[in-house]
Amino acid sequence: MHTAFLLFFNQVIAKAFHSTESALLRILNDLLLSTDAGDSVILMLLDLTAAINTADHTILISHLEHCEDIGDTALEWFRSYLSKRCFSIKFGSYSSSLVPLHCGVPQGSILGPILFSLYLLPLGLIFKRHGISCHFYADDSQIYLPLNRNDHSSLIPVLKCLKDIKALLAQNFLNLHEGKPEVMVYMLLCQPI
Repeated sequence: MHTAFLLFFNQVIAKAFHSTESALLRILNDLLLSTDAGDSVILMLLDLTAAINTADHTILISHLEHCEDIGDTALEWFRSYLSKRCFSIKFGSYSSSLVPLHCGVPQGSILGPILFSLYLLPLGLIFKRHGISCHFYADDSQIYLPLNRNDHSSLIPVLKCLKDIKALLAQNFLNLHEGKPEVMVYMLLCQPI
């Protein structure tokens, strides 16, 4: 897999000159184009629970190993960067002993968002395989698909995609925030004159 392909899906946080506003404009434009063509659009807003803190280092390194453009030296650097991390808890004058940290991307670093994007790469590949458009901002994702009003089976890709997402999240120690997912259907209620 080429690294140019790595961020093929719209991961706003890791792209220069992109913001939440550009993500909103892209999604709104896609929704309007589909509804103008007479289709309805299903939009799902998904939020992963504590995803940045639960990104497993072994799985992340495995994703990096499958990137053709990442050489052995860079791969070893990433291994070194993620290994031997520890944490402790301090409360007042008391501190716990150091405990090894095997998950989570370093927050506050320049690499944190990029590493998290790489961790989510398989999620973007699922959306692409099912022909579903998506947008990501950190651990929030928006997925949408036009629904042809004359084809009652046009919802099937969404259902199959959700099944694949559930399996992938379980494999990667990620969970959807149960109280946050939303589903909206956009449609043109009257035909333009």
